[in-house]
Amino acid sequence: MKASITAIALCLAASASADFLIYVGQSATYVEPSIPSLGDLYLFNGPPDCDDVKNYVAIAQQGNNDASKGQYAADTNEDGTYKRLEIYDGKDETVTSAAYGHITLYPNSAGDGLFDVQVTSLDGVDGGIVGSCLVPADADDYVCGDALGSYNGVQKFTCTISGVTATNSN
Repeated sequence: MKASITAIALCLAASASADFLIYVGQSATYVEPSIPSLGDLYLFNGPPDCDDVKNYVAIAQQGNNDASKGQYAADTNEDGTYKRLEIYDGKDETVTSAAYGHITLYPNSAGDGLFDVQVTSLDGVDGGIVGSCLVPADADDYVCGDALGSYNGVQKFTCTISGVTATNSN
């Protein structure tokens, strides 16, 4: 019995490891002009603290829903779940992997709640599926503030991609 509990604990620890976490958040500054951002992406290598959130340069959503040149784009279902999340990474500003021009998450065909992570190189060559992301059942969130602004967000994905980590993150 003790051996099986240890094996279960090891499996859970292995599945809990992640290369990065994707959060969607908002920030608002109290300094003029005060324009709150809506739905920016934050990528962290682990659960963030308030200093991580305040020091991270968020990825804004692309206005025309095309992330091939910058920022991020997404398609969602009526209930707010994702059908597609595409993150531009042409300058290694998002994740540490110069081979990727952008990273796209799609629900996998098995219907098990996992998202396949597909990559495309800077020259447009499809790199195939390089990892997976899952929507956490008990999503982490943050609420932070200081004299300059407020920040709040919620975790949307836990991603495992071999050799890829969030750039300029905790």
